[in-house]
Amino acid sequence: MRILFPSIVDPARFPGGAGTATRGIVSLLEAAPLAAAVNVLPSHVPRDRKRHALRRLTRAAASLTSPLPAKVLFQRSNAYVSFVRRELARQNYDLVMINGTDLVWIMDLVSSAVPIVVCAHNIEHELYADQLASMGLPAPLRGLLARDLAKLKKLEIDGLQRADGTLFLSSQEAERMRPHLCRREPLSMPPIFDYPLRARAFRHRSGGIIELSFLANLDWWPNREALNWFLEEVLPECGENVRLHLYGVGSERYASAPPGHRRSRVVGHGYLDNLADVWDRCDVMICPIRAGGGVNIKLAESIYNGMPVLTTPFAIQGLPIDEGPAVVVRGSTESWIEFLTSPALHDLAHAEVSEEQRNRFESQRRREPMQAYLEQVVAEGPRPRGAS
Repeated sequence: MRILFPSIVDPARFPGGAGTATRGIVSLLEAAPLAAAVNVLPSHVPRDRKRHALRRLTRAAASLTSPLPAKVLFQRSNAYVSFVRRELARQNYDLVMINGTDLVWIMDLVSSAVPIVVCAHNIEHELYADQLASMGLPAPLRGLLARDLAKLKKLEIDGLQRADGTLFLSSQEAERMRPHLCRREPLSMPPIFDYPLRARAFRHRSGGIIELSFLANLDWWPNREALNWFLEEVLPECGENVRLHLYGVGSERYASAPPGHRRSRVVGHGYLDNLADVWDRCDVMICPIRAGGGVNIKLAESIYNGMPVLTTPFAIQGLPIDEGPAVVVRGSTESWIEFLTSPALHDLAHAEVSEEQRNRFESQRRREPMQAYLEQVVAEGPRPRGAS
């Protein structure tokens, strides 16, 4: 099977959760028996932080006079449109798999003879609405962005309706979008990992400081908000029994402060290529996420690697994760403080994640359902898509 795979990220280069999830999807496509030939076409988005911010600003301005919303214009460029057209003309594909609903406009470039599957990392219009609600914007700007949000919602739902198949990382988002899907049931598939399960290196000694870790891309606003909540409201009430290590893009900005400062027990390590270094230095992973969309991919990867976690209820939404001795779920600020200052934290540091829980994110378990779903889409062929 030949699959064209336009993607919001380059799985070979992107360090965040979307890159991790995309690598997992591509690995399933390429695995036997399907053994698809996958041509990944990452969108032409600048990686440099200043150019990235400038593009966001210019695309937001362009959306004021465009039928397309700003988030879609951010991913779309004349060069990328030409790139996709050339690849579609260069050879015949059995399937086009659009990786990210920001790219559903690509449907209009695809021959009506080729089926299309859309992979939704997030429900983008829901994520955008949450972000706008958290920003406290003045009324005139709220009105402009509300119109932009309405355009995004229409484009995204139209794209999901026109698709011949849909894949969601979040089971809850799949369920919410089910009424909008016209042809077949969506496929819900959590993030998966194809490297071997590792034995956990227990490093904590009873009575010592608990080494907490938060692994996240801190350029992503839900992660920044979560960290700010933890640093401002939780950590100052936890005494001297915990230390927080930050890993991921942007975490290097959180350097240790002088003794007595509320951030004196925070260590920012920056981005690490080898995540084994994270697991081996950590007693308990925290996931204080309270807003956003999709699923928390680094939480899933922590569980897969046998790490005990303290998480919010929001962070486990849409994931096949059960609360238990190694997965503690707490919602309020007070309940986080209570847990982090109790002997139960030491129990969590010594808890083992069950093999069954870990295996829910193992690639081989998801290979057959995903490949069977795509083979059925191709066998039945595309339905008339109309225009968006």
